[in-house]
Amino acid sequence: MTPQISSDPQGLPALLSHADAIAFGLTRSQISRRVSQGLWASLGDGHYIRRGARLHTDPAATNDLQHVYEAVAASRSRPATAISHTSAALAHRLPVVSGPPRRIHLLAGAGGWTGSRGKVRSHLGTLHDGDSSHIDVHAAWIAEGAGAAPAGALTPVFARVATPSRTIIDVARFGTLADTLGIGDAALRREMTSLTELTERHITISDHPGSKRAAIALAHLSGIRETPLESLSFARFIEWGVPLPQCQVSLHDHDGFVARVDFLWEEFGIVGEADGAAKYIDREILLQQGQREVRLRDLGFRILRWTWADLISGALHRRMLQLLEIRNAA
Repeated sequence: MTPQISSDPQGLPALLSHADAIAFGLTRSQISRRVSQGLWASLGDGHYIRRGARLHTDPAATNDLQHVYEAVAASRSRPATAISHTSAALAHRLPVVSGPPRRIHLLAGAGGWTGSRGKVRSHLGTLHDGDSSHIDVHAAWIAEGAGAAPAGALTPVFARVATPSRTIIDVARFGTLADTLGIGDAALRREMTSLTELTERHITISDHPGSKRAAIALAHLSGIRETPLESLSFARFIEWGVPLPQCQVSLHDHDGFVARVDFLWEEFGIVGEADGAAKYIDREILLQQGQREVRLRDLGFRILRWTWADLISGALHRRMLQLLEIRNAA
């Protein structure tokens, strides 16, 4: 017969260490039973997340949040570190277009352990004043609409995390252009940082490795792009060497407003639309979309539409080059 488990002690943290559990009066066997019966999930480094305290998210966000929980556990086990790079981006609920990182990224101050061990990558870096702060990662996720539970309904999960501006700088130095634009565009759009702040922080690391690479990426950040797919698309345009479009442009005809398009190559007469999955399902929306496209074509524009799959497979690159060649030849 499986031993019955009484409820967790009142006040037990959502994310806790083995030592925390012992301090609340639980025994080793009680801890083991909770894990074996799925009431607690092990995060490694002697830490657990309680099932009842876990933030319920949509399926697409589950892996991201699991990475955040594991990063919190890793940082708590390594004093004087802050969650950093793409791990910090996820803690702030900023989109990492390449997906959850394979490693947990931490930033260690002078004298701290650096290197890779298991899933953890600890980077050596100087944390200036204002480069990190203690945040409740549950609150950050609820604020962005990922959680089913209302704010205040869950036990806070606090962690020391690099600020959005420091995170963007570090990803720009060592990460991909796509991730830099995805994270940076979203942070600017949500007013979590500004181009002025990013420029000032970049100056402080101008003699550090990766600073030139970061300067190139930062020059292309824009809070006007509205989705991760738009940010990823713009990164690909840069990498492909195609003419760069205007973003989020409002177009009008003699009857007035026609559309606000994602991308516009005005000199080529091309409108680009980055469509997320299931963007147009409602019949009324589909009808409006059709009317919108008719008016755009009446203005002389060709419409280039793509999805995540088109971008990742390379199909968009081929279609874009073909369309640009057609327009140049016209």
